[in-house]
Amino acid sequence: MANETKIDIEIPGHRILRQLGSGGMANVYLAFQESMEREVALKLMHPSLGLTDPAFSERFVREAKIIAKLSHPHVNAVYDVGVAGSYHYFTMEYITGGDLKSRIRKGMPPKAAFAIARQIASALAFAHSKGYVHRDVKPENVLFRDSGTAVLTDFGIAKTNDNSMTATGSIVGTPYYMSPEQAMGRETDKRSDLYSLGAMIFEMLTGKVPYTGDSAVSIGIKHLRDAVPPLPPPLQVYQPLLEKFLAKNPAHRFQTGEEAIASIDAVTSGANTLAPAAGPPHLERTIILGPKTAQAIVTSAGQTKRRGLLVATTLLVPLVVGAAFLALRKPAEPTATTTAPVPTVVESTTASTRADAAAAQIAQLLAQADDAVREARYLDPVETAAVPKLRRVLVLDPSNSRAARSLNEIAGRFIAQAERAIEQKSFDQAETFLKNAEEADSSHPMLFSRRLALNELRQKRAAAIRVERKAEVVVAPRSLRTRPAAVEAPKQMLAPVEDPRARESRERELKLQSLLARFRELLAPSSLSAARAALAQDLMSEATRLAPDDSRVRALPGQLADTYLRLARTKAEEKEYQEAGGLIQRGLELQPDHRQLLALQRDVTEKKNPKRQTFGSF
Repeated sequence: MANETKIDIEIPGHRILRQLGSGGMANVYLAFQESMEREVALKLMHPSLGLTDPAFSERFVREAKIIAKLSHPHVNAVYDVGVAGSYHYFTMEYITGGDLKSRIRKGMPPKAAFAIARQIASALAFAHSKGYVHRDVKPENVLFRDSGTAVLTDFGIAKTNDNSMTATGSIVGTPYYMSPEQAMGRETDKRSDLYSLGAMIFEMLTGKVPYTGDSAVSIGIKHLRDAVPPLPPPLQVYQPLLEKFLAKNPAHRFQTGEEAIASIDAVTSGANTLAPAAGPPHLERTIILGPKTAQAIVTSAGQTKRRGLLVATTLLVPLVVGAAFLALRKPAEPTATTTAPVPTVVESTTASTRADAAAAQIAQLLAQADDAVREARYLDPVETAAVPKLRRVLVLDPSNSRAARSLNEIAGRFIAQAERAIEQKSFDQAETFLKNAEEADSSHPMLFSRRLALNELRQKRAAAIRVERKAEVVVAPRSLRTRPAAVEAPKQMLAPVEDPRARESRERELKLQSLLARFRELLAPSSLSAARAALAQDLMSEATRLAPDDSRVRALPGQLADTYLRLARTKAEEKEYQEAGGLIQRGLELQPDHRQLLALQRDVTEKKNPKRQTFGSF
């Protein structure tokens, strides 16, 4: 019942639909932003925190300002920030693909783990280049768009190079992922984030965090003194990479996100998928410990100084032997016997020279494309623009999902620019943006509907111009009506023309057929997703405005409700009850008496875990 009273909160320009998650600092709701007619994630800080400690209020507002400055494909976008009564709030992109923690519980192959790690490393590299350290990198703070793109969120305890919200000597972060310097309450920098990313990679590969314990203090001590746990035998080829990420001394880790990305790019999948493993039951939330607790960790760690020195010496070995990283470029398959001869470096190099060269070229092109995207160089100049480089990647590797997603996101940016131009009635400019979007990704699902809207508006403008011109001819000046030429003008207007009503009916039918064809295409089972269903709903609205009494149009809500039923069932089977509930609600808005949706809603309500968080920890 508590959740129902909070939905009555009034935030100007927003209509709160339902709660998505909650935490110690804030609650997150799904809301409808009326000015833009879109769903957003609305984050509200608990009013009591601002009253008891103004620092919480300051940190909350600063989070929004930080993320708003970080415009990057793998950082959660912030739309608005403000204060309404006693509530501090900001709105974010509504991301519906779940979080990384859920995927880890299901198990994932190394290739998928490193693909996600690379995207988060890219987000960190960008944030670090802007002077921000996240300080709470963990699976709960990694979300996924429906396209599969990983997004880093929750910059609530981030710090800048010249400012920190936390008192000196305090510990900030989540125990399972915090770096040794974080555990000791010392100064942190970008290398601390990379340590946390390494802990997250370890969990993605094994299903377990590197270190566990009964308390934050005991876990912190292990981060300080214990060696990096060994990976299972099929994954030991990745051990040197994990040793580099999780080095106790920051000087021995990757120094930048770009350096980490270069090594991740050298890793290829060669291990089997592991069965899902149960994660640790507690201490997964972000904590802020005071200087006294930090000192307890430092004191306890000092009692095992000799062991720590031994560990540090052991960790130096893979860093001194640089050739060990050659193995990362071509992981060996597990063999049936331990006595099989090991191929020499020369043999391996000869066998994989071409593959290594292609991989290196692809990695270079992707890095250059990332730089171009950050600088908004999408198409020009051709030599350094992102789209040509990403196209080149797809020539070298047609199945490269990262290049395809980047092109899709670039197309989305051009489409957003086209929408703004359409609102301003700058139709030629909108056409240019849509052509750019088509050049980036001609299969983008929003491209068709936006072209349709633009063509319709252009036709209306052309029709208005024709009416104005006819009016000018009919209401000609009196002086012109006495001239011979003026007498012939009406004769030209009386020439045989198509019946306007017949022409209008024909044009409406052609447009309706186009809308219905695109509607069916979006709901094709082979590529069905929540995003495509939402686009189909937009097309249904256009078709309803065009021909509300057409029997084909009246059948669309039922078809779309059935589609939301299929999507919701899939999410419920995956135990993603929050997402399933949202899809059910959309279906019931279209067909309130849909029996199967109502039955599924009851089932999901019974199984739904109220403590589940879709938007990370708060």
